[in-house]
Amino acid sequence: MHLAEGLPSNERSRREFDELVEANLLTAATVIIHGTALSSQQFRDAKDAGAKVVWSPQSNLRLYGETTRAAEALDLGVQIGLGADWLPSGSQSLLAEQKVARRTLERQGTGLTGKQLSKKLVQMVTSDAAEIAGLGSSLGHLAADRVADILVLERHAEDPWENVVEADPSWVELVAIGGDLAYGGADWIQALAAPSEKEDLVAWGKPMIMDTSYVAQSARQRHLGSASCASGCSRGTRRQAQSSPDRRAAGRGTLTCGRSVP
Repeated sequence: MHLAEGLPSNERSRREFDELVEANLLTAATVIIHGTALSSQQFRDAKDAGAKVVWSPQSNLRLYGETTRAAEALDLGVQIGLGADWLPSGSQSLLAEQKVARRTLERQGTGLTGKQLSKKLVQMVTSDAAEIAGLGSSLGHLAADRVADILVLERHAEDPWENVVEADPSWVELVAIGGDLAYGGADWIQALAAPSEKEDLVAWGKPMIMDTSYVAQSARQRHLGSASCASGCSRGTRRQAQSSPDRRAAGRGTLTCGRSVP
């Protein structure tokens, strides 16, 4: 729920959390969106109750000039997911939102090292986000029998977590949704995918292909209808990945869906 979204100096925003507690509605099922006005004690109460937070720093900073005490919440052990909010005030993508989040957390001060922070930021848009949404059993990790929602990026940094945080949309090599190869570099799609309806395009100077036959499904439908595998080649509902030893051996990019691998 959207809660305590406003400046800490705003009495109404501060009171919303207390009213939630008074109504006995602060539980482990509570997901607080924004929480920009929450105090240190309120974050401790949220942690004790097992509540979670969804954080949108770019939108908060544009609208209020301040954002959630996210570093403090992380240090307390509150589980946080990162979201871009909406386009009028938020980032255009989670890749951009991660950069805002990192700068903000570094400014606020956190006990995490640089590498730990990069890993946590990736988890905040994958495994932690899936758990917060109640989908942790099927999304958020690269593993057998999970939905094959996979992003492959160009490799520019040695550390895979750092590579994801530093990435921008021009680094995207392949996007698979529920095993369907929905978008990617022309060479990737041509090597991995069976024929289907597609649109050739150029993005950031790179020849890309988009699967125009793709039909969005719910997370539950993808979980029931897709056979996934940790390698990133999985059988989807429309575009079936084909075996390609050369591609598997190429090691071209960072593969991420909650756990990045070299």
